[in-house]
Amino acid sequence: MKNPWITRTSKIVYENSWIKVVEDEVVRPDGSNGIYGVVSLKSNGGYIVAVNDEGKTPLVRLFRYPTQTATWEFPSGGVDKDDPESGVKAELGEETGFSAAKWTRIGGFYSMAGIGDEYVYVFLAQGLKEVGNHKQSEEGITEVMWVDFDEIDKLIENGEFIDGPSIAAFYLVRRHLRNVA
Repeated sequence: MKNPWITRTSKIVYENSWIKVVEDEVVRPDGSNGIYGVVSLKSNGGYIVAVNDEGKTPLVRLFRYPTQTATWEFPSGGVDKDDPESGVKAELGEETGFSAAKWTRIGGFYSMAGIGDEYVYVFLAQGLKEVGNHKQSEEGITEVMWVDFDEIDKLIENGEFIDGPSIAAFYLVRRHLRNVA
């Protein structure tokens, strides 16, 4: 699809070690003038759905400053755009104290395409082994809960599992596992 937007000017209005906010003067697809703000992340995201031999997966609970809420999420974090697998392997260990023998890249998605450019990679981790050395307090994780997929469905239905990228990762991994079964 041809880009229907025209960028007239572009300026960085904020930047730190993690993000850059750009404000563009644009011509919208309907021909009217406007501005568009884009949040550009310095790294992409990686979400890990780790499944043990009993079919359970760890969810981590942490307080998210932007929303001022505690959420259940899959282990995740910023990953290098050129080598996301190395990043998710590190994140699983840091957030849960586990490593995995088998890694499968399932797919991905843009987490907030209307305002930002973060691409999220989704990985399935299997053959889990406890290795310790987690960094849960450093990551702000207050709890790790192991649940099966039916329990995740219930958490979603009850409004207790509300992290959008985690829900998308759950869907992608569940679909993958059904297709390979």
